[in-house]
Amino acid sequence: MDDGSIREISLIGTSLPALTNCFGKETDQFLQTLVGSRVAIEFDPAVLSTNHAYLWLDSGQGELSLLNHRLIDLGLAKIAAIPNNRVSHFG
Repeated sequence: MDDGSIREISLIGTSLPALTNCFGKETDQFLQTLVGSRVAIEFDPAVLSTNHAYLWLDSGQGELSLLNHRLIDLGLAKIAAIPNNRVSHFG
């Protein structure tokens, strides 16, 4: 975080493999290359958990890419349901 603190974030809509599962080591290695990168964290108001977010990577040239989707595109994660959605009742 900007204040130097560390915060664990679960990526909304993605399921990362365990380190011991297929592609677990590759996913971990890829994520390790991002340590220290500048990111933007986007929380979804429909998700109750404050530990789940979208993580935008800053290319350094004004372009952002969504890490959640990038991991899926690279085959390093699977699509997962969005956790703890708030339910709206109309009526």
